[in-house]
Amino acid sequence: MSPFGSILVIDDEPLLLQSIRIMLGSQGYDVITACSGAAAVECLGQGAIDLVLLDIMLPDTDGYQLMGRITTYYPDT
Repeated sequence: MSPFGSILVIDDEPLLLQSIRIMLGSQGYDVITACSGAAAVECLGQGAIDLVLLDIMLPDTDGYQLMGRITTYYPDT
C-alpha cells in the first residue's frame, strides 16, 4: 500500500483509465481502475479505498446511484 493512499477510478473509457492510472501512479498513489459499476463494487470489497473518482454515465449503472452505495456501505472512502 502506498503512503499516499489508494484511488479507485471508475470510467467506461479505457484510454482515460490508463491515462489517469499513469498520471496518479507516477505521483505515488496506488491506482485501481474499474470500467463498470459492478467491477467497482468488487474492487471496493477487496480492501480500503481512500478516494473514488467516478464517472456519472456508466454502462451498467448511474454514477449517482453508485456513489450512494459507496457512501452507505463504504463510509470511510
